[in-house]
Amino acid sequence: MGLFTYLLRSARRPFLLALAASVVSGGAGAAFIAVVNLALARAGNVPAGLVWLFTGLCVATVVTRFLSQNLLFRLSQGFIQSLRRRLTDAILGAPLRTVEKTGTPRLYSALSDDVVVIADALPGLPMVCFSAAFVAVCLAYMAVVSPAVALASLVATALGVAVYRLFAHYGLRRLGAAREEQDRLFEHFRAVTEGTKELKLDRRRREALAGERLDATASAYRRNSVVGLSVFEGAAGGGQAVFFGLIGVLLFCFPLWFALSTRTLTDSVMVLLFMVSSLQGVLTWLPVLGRASVALRTIEERLDLLESAGRETRPAEPTTGFERWERLEFRGVTHTYPGARGEEFVLGPLDITFRRGEVLFVVGGNGSGKTTLAKLLTGLYVPEKGTVQVDGTEITADNREAYRSQFSAVFSDFFLFGV
Repeated sequence: MGLFTYLLRSARRPFLLALAASVVSGGAGAAFIAVVNLALARAGNVPAGLVWLFTGLCVATVVTRFLSQNLLFRLSQGFIQSLRRRLTDAILGAPLRTVEKTGTPRLYSALSDDVVVIADALPGLPMVCFSAAFVAVCLAYMAVVSPAVALASLVATALGVAVYRLFAHYGLRRLGAAREEQDRLFEHFRAVTEGTKELKLDRRRREALAGERLDATASAYRRNSVVGLSVFEGAAGGGQAVFFGLIGVLLFCFPLWFALSTRTLTDSVMVLLFMVSSLQGVLTWLPVLGRASVALRTIEERLDLLESAGRETRPAEPTTGFERWERLEFRGVTHTYPGARGEEFVLGPLDITFRRGEVLFVVGGNGSGKTTLAKLLTGLYVPEKGTVQVDGTEITADNREAYRSQFSAVFSDFFLFGV
């Protein structure tokens, strides 16, 4: 599981401690059932040691379960903080062109939704470990009571896991499709919130966005989510049905095949009922863990895209040297926008000289390159060809931060910061 591996890599110690507490809690819970059966078999003649064992298992089950959940709650909040910080640093450290190519809705969706989905799923991992330990101890106990029943239970467990995996693969695909539609939804939401004025002025555009595209995307998201979550629920029901079938075989067939006492049969059925109850708790977490796996994969794709472009050089100390500049020059500066169908828009090569104190107006039609020129001028875009020079000094990664600090700009898509 990708989520499991990521947590081992990023928070190994607290995560393993939480899982260990869950395993102890699950094992203690299953041992508790064995002690109850032993006490019932004694018919009132229960030794003091068994009473103390019963008490100790009760305390161990409660304390370790609380410890595991408390550790995971702490880990989940730290996980949200660290993953959001990593995403933020990747956005601020990547070249602006890469950030623009990734898209604001896709990045905002990862920051606001995917991280929370993963954090909400973390408490389910100890439950999985609890159930695994619980089932293992139950099987060991049944192997002592009746090897035949234990073997049948082991086969049923393997069959239940196989049924789940058969359904889960398809369910994850549909949840992944829903996650892709979510990016489009965030893009529509951004258009609604940031383009409210334009939409109010243009009825046809408003109806096309809110009445057609948004509804179509929302319907696709809902359809894929419903199918994906329903598949996981079907997997849970299938696994549960396998164990109910096993109980039926124990009740109606095993007495015909094997010489089982009533006591052995009763103990086995009781243990199986507890196993089904424990597994049912795990199965409720499977859709949540499935969504978390999709969300983590999406975040890692976003991070890979941002980090693969390289990080902009940030000097340890702020550099200066351009405060008294007199002349800024473009020498053969070129920037290229790749198109979706292989076409390209090339701005340049540009040879321009700007002098201190000049007032310049850049005019041109939509898409003629005015904003691109402004981003090249302010250092937000790095020229693909050519150089930018200030008083003969070339602007490079080492001094670009100091160069950018000489500019103040209000772009058409400006952002107004709070105090």
